[in-house]
Amino acid sequence: MLKPYPKYKETPALWLNSIPNHWESHKIRELFIERSIKVSDKDYPPLSVSKAGVVPQIATVAKTNDGDNRKLVKKGDFAINSRSDRRGSSGISNYDGSVSLINIVLKPRSFVNGRYMHYLLKSHYFIEEFYRNGRGIVADLWTTRYTEMKSIYLPVPSIEEQDQIVSFLDWKLAKINKLIQAKKKQIALLTEYRKATIDNVIMYGINPHANRKESGVIWLGEIPSHWSVMKLKRICRINASITSQLEKYSLEDYVVFLPMENISSDGKIDCCEKRKLKDVRNGFSSFAKNDVIVAKITPCFENGKGACLDTLET
Repeated sequence: MLKPYPKYKETPALWLNSIPNHWESHKIRELFIERSIKVSDKDYPPLSVSKAGVVPQIATVAKTNDGDNRKLVKKGDFAINSRSDRRGSSGISNYDGSVSLINIVLKPRSFVNGRYMHYLLKSHYFIEEFYRNGRGIVADLWTTRYTEMKSIYLPVPSIEEQDQIVSFLDWKLAKINKLIQAKKKQIALLTEYRKATIDNVIMYGINPHANRKESGVIWLGEIPSHWSVMKLKRICRINASITSQLEKYSLEDYVVFLPMENISSDGKIDCCEKRKLKDVRNGFSSFAKNDVIVAKITPCFENGKGACLDTLET
């Protein structure tokens, strides 16, 4: 475990309050060499710069025919997307290849641990500082060029301490990732158990020892002997009109609009999207509070999307 530092000092890095007393502050241009050689993706394998890091581009992406329109990347280089709409897309490359010209490619100098810089430059604090130094007309078109990036100050410990920090983070993240995988497996098992519990209780009741009888319905099989089987149309109205309930609203009033993405497979709804009644009265299915809705088109139906609208706002 790394021990806290006894003394801290101010730093010219505007995005940091202070750094350990024995650390130094250096501009990016002092720590990296920009690699701006243009190459073709036919000569150098195409790589994608994403939030997951620098990864091989999927094989189905077509190669270009307009010459050297990519940037060379060598193993160990750091690449970062300059566009604000790709915020956080960066990382150290484990491959030789080529990336889009929109990326900045940096070769770490000999006194820099590339993995330390990988962790540092992918931190939330640096990402915000990186884009703060950019320029553009609107947020989606905001770009940070190397001419702006190179003057950003970074905290730099000795190479020995960089190595220690990297070793600690690699070890710690490996433990965390192992826990995440175990939790994901546990969640998957609990999700399946929950589904099986609901299916059994809703189909056969809460008494597993109750006498049963044939339901006469192929997909039901046996049911508790004191239960009845009815057609759906006898116990509810399907696609019922709610005209009378709409009379209390004007055409300019806002009502809840429920696209499929706002309906979960565990029966929850998100009422955040609202539209004027005049815009949704025709061409969409209508519903009222306490109605039950079920998706009828795949894959939403197969995913079990549906809900009881007991929390519907309008």
